[in-house]
Amino acid sequence: MAAPPEVVSAIVGYQDAVRQVRAQVEAFATALWGGLPGYRDEDIDRMVAAIVPVSLGAQQRVVALTDSYLSAIAVAAGFPQPPGGTPADEVTGTALRGVEPAEVYYRAGVTVWTALSQGASLADAVEQGRNRLLSLLTTDLQLARTRAAHSSMARDRNVVGYRRILTGGENCGLCTLASTQRYHKGNLMPIHPGCDCAVAPIRGDVDPGQVIDPDRLEALHEAAAEQLGVSDRGGRAPDYRDIVVREHGEYGPTLAWRGQHFTTENDL
Repeated sequence: MAAPPEVVSAIVGYQDAVRQVRAQVEAFATALWGGLPGYRDEDIDRMVAAIVPVSLGAQQRVVALTDSYLSAIAVAAGFPQPPGGTPADEVTGTALRGVEPAEVYYRAGVTVWTALSQGASLADAVEQGRNRLLSLLTTDLQLARTRAAHSSMARDRNVVGYRRILTGGENCGLCTLASTQRYHKGNLMPIHPGCDCAVAPIRGDVDPGQVIDPDRLEALHEAAAEQLGVSDRGGRAPDYRDIVVREHGEYGPTLAWRGQHFTTENDL
């Protein structure tokens, strides 16, 4: 069943608004990083001092946008608005990873120094540091987004589950396959670095089943088969079972292909 036009409009508007926040943060960070006089300790300290308040402000903006969006689609679907609002301090800053933001963004400098110690040129090391900084910032925005959605859905008794909404731009195979699945509202939406998917709650007592969009899933078999190196066209592989959710030490629930591993809380 197609979503009502009002719901589609709310989703599109929300995605555009979050995309603008993300672009502004990326532009600020890129200019700041490129304008550093050097990449020694004191330079990275100044960068961190400048970027932390910008990142926190952007996270708080995303939380407010998420609350507003979820209220809008609830009303559009004929349900009351979710009660209350998401406390920003519970889903932003240190609450995201259990680590102070200043410590997180300082890692961009560590990336530069590590690359240099391994023989990289200064230009390449600086680029690696910039890419690390952008990844950290955008992942924090996504973490704030998913946690705000989780908080809102937890307060809404009409929500029974949710599905992943793609941006409509460049979506990786993990997110595209995962978007065909139904999630329980008690579970955080799994992400990965660079993820920018949104959440659409499922309300009422109608259960669409495990696969919400079987047509889309079938259309993705060929692409996923190429990525995973399998070619079973019997409909059993590749499918959503090729995607696993692992607990990342900082991100929380994180999408991965089966057999892919990464840092755990014990490693950290």
